[in-house]
Amino acid sequence: YGVMVELFLKLYAVILSGKRKEAILLQNDINEIITILCSGHGNMYAVIKEVLRRRNNINIGGVRKPLADIIESDDAIIKTAIEKLDLAYQKHLLSE
Repeated sequence: YGVMVELFLKLYAVILSGKRKEAILLQNDINEIITILCSGHGNMYAVIKEVLRRRNNINIGGVRKPLADIIESDDAIIKTAIEKLDLAYQKHLLSE
């Protein structure tokens, strides 16, 4: 899940430090983002690539067949994923 590497690094650090409750909260937020990434018509990787393009200005193209590329109706899902990512980064990384 290249759209949230820092969240996984934070989760790893929190687990190592024994902060179980904090780890559970972070894992729940990560799970919610994963669910959103998987909810489009486009393959999860297509959605991830579009999130990276819009959120991080990283253009790595689309997916190759047989994977399904994003379609117009995936736009709302992509926007929601970006919003949830921004909230999770704010909550778990920037609030320290």
